[in-house]
Amino acid sequence: MVGLPYFLLFVILAVIRYLLLPLDPAQVTTGHQVVNFVFSIIEALIYTAMVVAWHRVTLLGYAADSGFFRVGLTSREWRFLGYTLLVYLGLVPAAVFFVMSQYGAATVWGVLGLVAFAAFVFVGLRLSMVFPATAADHPTSLKTSWQQTAGHFWSMFAIFLLLALIMFVVFFTVFFILGLIAVALGTVGQIILIVFVIPIGLLAGFIGVSALSYVYRVLSGHPDPLAETV
Repeated sequence: MVGLPYFLLFVILAVIRYLLLPLDPAQVTTGHQVVNFVFSIIEALIYTAMVVAWHRVTLLGYAADSGFFRVGLTSREWRFLGYTLLVYLGLVPAAVFFVMSQYGAATVWGVLGLVAFAAFVFVGLRLSMVFPATAADHPTSLKTSWQQTAGHFWSMFAIFLLLALIMFVVFFTVFFILGLIAVALGTVGQIILIVFVIPIGLLAGFIGVSALSYVYRVLSGHPDPLAETV
């Protein structure tokens, strides 16, 4: 399993965060906020490395990288993270508009927020091929991704929307059941919930990563490594 030890690391970090940070927002201090920020940065870096590794296995096969951990923070991962930050900057206008809707002219700002979010989805999908390409060390750029996805937006949108709906139903059911168990068991139940929710959440993310790798392989014409071994 690619990056399996890091699933456990995510669980450990989540449990430590739960034990260190107060549940009551009124009790949160500046120190707590700093700790939470540091943990978020660490988790983001680990998750980036895991996503890159999963893209590589999907696109290049298990022989692409050796070792049980298969994860690192090389220039490849930093390029991937850079593209992630660049693409997700498109969410900023939508977030600003939605925040403004809370302070007045809610309808106007809300509509602008929806329009900005729709634009982000369109542009984000069109540029999304840079992620699997970067992970696989294939030559790429935002312009290349835009060209590869030309005429394919609606098919990509349908694939990821259907996938999101299926995962929402499945994972909502699982989380609901785990939530009931957590409430019944108190603090111990909350820790048990974290232990199960983190791997489940990561699994959902990796399903999306695999789907994106598949779309990239189709649009770019790169062969399936599994098919080559048959």
